[in-house]
Amino acid sequence: MIRHRLRKGVKIDLALIDRQMQMAEGSVARASHQLTMQRQTIQKADLSGKNTRIARMLLTTFEKSFDIHAASLERLRRLRVEAQAKRGSFLRQRWL
Repeated sequence: MIRHRLRKGVKIDLALIDRQMQMAEGSVARASHQLTMQRQTIQKADLSGKNTRIARMLLTTFEKSFDIHAASLERLRRLRVEAQAKRGSFLRQRWL
C-alpha cells in the first residue's frame, strides 16, 4: 500500500483536497449504485433461469472498482485530517 505523507514545508491546499473528496464521494456513490443494480440484474436472471456467468464476472469488476474508489476516498480523508492537523499545529507554533 502506498502511503502519502505530508513533507515539512509543503503547502497543502485544503480547498483542493475538499474538491477531490467531493469527486471521490460521487464516484463511490455511483459505484455503490452500480453494484446494487448489477446484483438486482443477477437476481432477476437467476429467477428466470438465465445464465448469469458474464453478469457475475461484471459484478466482480464492479466490486473491484468500488474498492478502489472507496480506498481513494479514505486516503483523501486521512490526507485532509493530516493537512488540517499540520496546518493547525503550524499556526499554534507560529502565533500562540
